[in-house]
Amino acid sequence: MTDTVVAPTRRTWSELLLRGAIFYLLTELSTRLVGERGSVAPLWPPAGLLFGWLLLTARRDWWRVMLLAGITRYVVASRSVPEHALAAGYAVATLSVAMLSAALLRRLAPDGSSLTTVRGVLAFMAIPILVSGPLTGAIGVVVRAVAGSGTMNLVSWVQWWIGDALGVIVAAPVWLTARRVYRWGREAPWRHWLEVVAVFAVVLPGAALVFLMPAAQAEPMRPLLAVIVLPFVLAALRLGLMGVAWSLAPLAVIAAWGTMHGRGVFAALPGERAHHVLILQAYLSVVYVGVLLVAATVDGQRTSLRRLKVSEGKFRRLVDAAPVAMMVAGEDNQSLYVNPALATLVGGTAGHTDTVDAWWKRAFPDLAYRAALRSETDRRAATSAEGGALMPPLPANLVTADGTIRHVELQTVRAGEQQVTTLVDLTERVRAAEATRASEAEFRAIFERAAMPMALVALDGRPMKANPPLCDWLGYSAEELQRMRFTEFTHPDDVHQDVGLFTQLVSGQRDSYQVEKRYRRKDGVIVRGRLTASIVRDRPGVPPYCIAVVEDVTERAQLEMQLRQVQKLEALGTLAGGVAHDFNNILAALVGNLELARQELDEQHRAQEFLGEVERASRRAAELVRQILTFSRRQEQERRTMAVAPVLREATALLRAVVPASVTIEERISPDLPFVIADATQLHQVIMNLATNAVHAMREQGGTMSVALESVWVDEDLGRRVPELHVGPYVRLTVTDTGHGMSHETLDRVFEPFFTTKVAGEGTGLGLAVVHGIVRSHDGAITVTSELGRGTRFVVHLPVSAESPLVVQPAGNEVPPGNGAHVLFVDDEPVLARLAERTLQRFGYRATVVTRAGEALLALRGDARQFDVLVTDLTMPEMSGLQLAAEALRIRPDLPVILATGYSGMLTPETARQRGLRGLLIKPFTPESLARALAQAIHEDAAAA
Repeated sequence: MTDTVVAPTRRTWSELLLRGAIFYLLTELSTRLVGERGSVAPLWPPAGLLFGWLLLTARRDWWRVMLLAGITRYVVASRSVPEHALAAGYAVATLSVAMLSAALLRRLAPDGSSLTTVRGVLAFMAIPILVSGPLTGAIGVVVRAVAGSGTMNLVSWVQWWIGDALGVIVAAPVWLTARRVYRWGREAPWRHWLEVVAVFAVVLPGAALVFLMPAAQAEPMRPLLAVIVLPFVLAALRLGLMGVAWSLAPLAVIAAWGTMHGRGVFAALPGERAHHVLILQAYLSVVYVGVLLVAATVDGQRTSLRRLKVSEGKFRRLVDAAPVAMMVAGEDNQSLYVNPALATLVGGTAGHTDTVDAWWKRAFPDLAYRAALRSETDRRAATSAEGGALMPPLPANLVTADGTIRHVELQTVRAGEQQVTTLVDLTERVRAAEATRASEAEFRAIFERAAMPMALVALDGRPMKANPPLCDWLGYSAEELQRMRFTEFTHPDDVHQDVGLFTQLVSGQRDSYQVEKRYRRKDGVIVRGRLTASIVRDRPGVPPYCIAVVEDVTERAQLEMQLRQVQKLEALGTLAGGVAHDFNNILAALVGNLELARQELDEQHRAQEFLGEVERASRRAAELVRQILTFSRRQEQERRTMAVAPVLREATALLRAVVPASVTIEERISPDLPFVIADATQLHQVIMNLATNAVHAMREQGGTMSVALESVWVDEDLGRRVPELHVGPYVRLTVTDTGHGMSHETLDRVFEPFFTTKVAGEGTGLGLAVVHGIVRSHDGAITVTSELGRGTRFVVHLPVSAESPLVVQPAGNEVPPGNGAHVLFVDDEPVLARLAERTLQRFGYRATVVTRAGEALLALRGDARQFDVLVTDLTMPEMSGLQLAAEALRIRPDLPVILATGYSGMLTPETARQRGLRGLLIKPFTPESLARALAQAIHEDAAAA
């Protein structure tokens, strides 16, 4: 028996009636065992049957057990006790003692009914010996004495006491193990049946020899009293309590029956039967107590071994199923159990396949490394066992069966006499960590060495890391940037847009964004960059951050601004050129007719004063048109190879006479400057315009205007930033002031025509636009930098000329007469045609004036030799002046042709001569300028002839 026999359960009436019948039969048999009326039985099995019955029955059903057992007790007791009341009292009293004993055993020793431990057996035997036996014996002796069927003495009470106790000790285990015996009989192997047969084959004959022999012949059998106990000890060792209970019961019954009937070794002793019974009871008590204790000890060990085996099985299954590699060393630290995970990791098979030393040698071949590692592992295990806390795992490099190195963590703990070591394979984790470190190092190298500014930005907008290009670009150190928010170095006008996009980024509404914005450097300079920001969520549990990459587009933005400016100026120039052309025609008619009118009047005529005012106004209008044409680069320029320094000195001399005393002019001109090809008048206009604006910017607070002229070499870098420039030598003019400077918005529009920051009446807004047009028409470039409160700097680059300047003789003022030369004049404006006819006739020319190019061609094809000069307007509806000139020269190649135009565009005197033209006449022209042009053309033609 190795577990609880039967747990208390509810019983049906059929089961109870069956057990009641068994109880009644056993009581009848036990009564017959006593023999003579008034004798005390050596043991009372019904007491054990009732005790076991109560232990196997739920407490709520005890009343039914008491009812059935009480009837049996009353019936049996009434035979020896005539008084019914006394018999009923005896039944009630003895049953009450039985019920009290069962309840007491359940309370004091819950495992007493299982009979699986020494403690349970002791409690089981103590209750009948110390409680139910004395009480039942006392009740029985008293009742029999009252009934007159016995005497009340100590021997009778002791006999009854021990007999009742032995009855419980003998019969109760049989009753409690009955179901277990039934199961055992069905499941036991044949060798166990042989052991049972052998026990009974010895016990039954031996018991018959010792206790059933006639008393006269039993004396020689007395030594067998000790020998007969040996089979019971064997039964206890082999079969446990179950075997002892069922093998001792026949012995007890045979010994009691023989002794009560005057047979056996105890009946052969001198004295009365009562003394023989006491000796028998003493013998059975010693045998039962000793053998039951041996059986309980054996069952307890078996139970412990079985539980240990179950526990080891569970532990083994747990270890085998564990995903972590484990090995368990025995108490000798030599036997080793390896679980499948470790076998898979290292190689080999799971189970008890190796010793600890052999495993360590195979897993860690290096002797010194193995010794140090094992010593540290044992030390940590001992420390953990003493302190009760796990020590940190120990990293190690383990060699597998195929020679592969695996990175593991060892952790050893002591579990009783065993030592359990777990190995966590960190190889993939280590490789991932190494890959992560390599990736981080690679990213760090890229981050630090990248040419573009980059930063890692926290979700609060603070740069956690900034690479050197970003620090250099903004002028801050990395430590300074880490203490700032990106809004602190963003241009105030761009903060709102950038913050909105950044908020969407960190809130998960977008993964990245790109925006072009302005940055404020530490020194206050505004730079422009294209920002690309992306959110990074690389590892779980790590707060996300942003990576920001900035492309410096300051130069590109400047180039785009200049391109827009150029496109705007070209568009306005085209418009201005067209307007100027028509306006020049009007002015030409106005000026020409005005000159003719004044010539018709006497010099003292009152109208001369009024006509003079009209002439001056017309001249101013013509100057305005000239500025518009200069802005549009359509005004003919009188370029020549010249030095810039004299023009600059002349301009600064004029300025010194008019600037306020609070403004200082500093002039710095490098010696041996190269020559440029320029129009001196327009160059003078550029210098005066820039200088005037500089003085105007300093008129309130005063300051210094610096004018510098030097020779420079434009390299590729500057050429990329300023597309108008090419690699080569240039003369650089720099005009710098310390005035109030310009805002970014003003700087963007500084060269726009009609844009001005001056109050009404102080400027037309054409000054810098004209300057820009003049410089561009000279194949140069002009740039400007400015900052509010720090002044402005204009830089003009003019290409160097390889030629030396020519000395030009001034022309005379006398107008040569026409002498009847025949002029063909073509202009689509009738007013100008009539004016030209009158002017030509006045200076002595014969004039044929037409307003259509077709009419002129008809005249030329009719007789081209009749004309001495052809004067044609450039822009006409049917055919341009250049086309007409080409047809005329095809008809008569030696015909002098003069081209009249309000603007020359790309047509210069040199290109005009290449086309066969003898001159260019710029509108509005005066009668004198027309007469001189005709005279020069006729003179050149005569000289050529």
